[in-house]
Amino acid sequence: MPSVSRMTFGSVPEDTGLAIHIELPADDDPTPLSSPVSTLSPGRSPGARRSPGACSSTDTVCKQYRNFADTELAINHGGEVLPFFGLLQELGVKSVVRANFKMEAGMLTPSYDPTALQGLGMKHLRMPILDHNGALPEPREVAAVLEMRETLASGDPIAVHCKGGLGRSVVLACAIAIDQFDVSGTAIMGWVRIVRPGAVTTTEQEQMLCSFKGRDDLRKWAGYPRNTKCCRCMIQ
Repeated sequence: MPSVSRMTFGSVPEDTGLAIHIELPADDDPTPLSSPVSTLSPGRSPGARRSPGACSSTDTVCKQYRNFADTELAINHGGEVLPFFGLLQELGVKSVVRANFKMEAGMLTPSYDPTALQGLGMKHLRMPILDHNGALPEPREVAAVLEMRETLASGDPIAVHCKGGLGRSVVLACAIAIDQFDVSGTAIMGWVRIVRPGAVTTTEQEQMLCSFKGRDDLRKWAGYPRNTKCCRCMIQ
């Protein structure tokens, strides 16, 4: 069986979305890419009034799962609805990147407490990216995510999520894939849109990814390896 490096695309419990467990061949493996195994992570439907202090959110695709979310979840897990943390454990995730703010418009309740993940043996990188004006990460934020290479090198999956699991989280996950496999942003975006329909939700995100011809372009843009700390991200 060929060795693989794995990533997980997904969304937080606040807004149910498709969590895609992706297995990509290692650099020295000639096996062609195959379709990933996809699972759904549970959550609540959007639509609540914005609470004081909540971050605005305009570039996330609006979705309503109120009538069928639990049914779809049960079907995809043999009748069992997995909680978000349970899904992460099932996938063997050791590091989690959260690209949304703790509270955003459309979320019924604040996001989870990252200390709960620590209790499950997972590292947590808080990487809140504003969900408007293209919903783009800053170069130093991408550099912070790339510094998690050791997790992938050990064979452990990384879960990257935001509120909807289509925009901000996918851009960060694509950056990891570009760096890990030295592929162009255009190629990885095309593949991601096949396995995760609707991914990359703004023109700005698409243009940014397509500007990277490979690992060197991405690292130059991100300033990686970096010498300064990211101002908006925090590893817990």
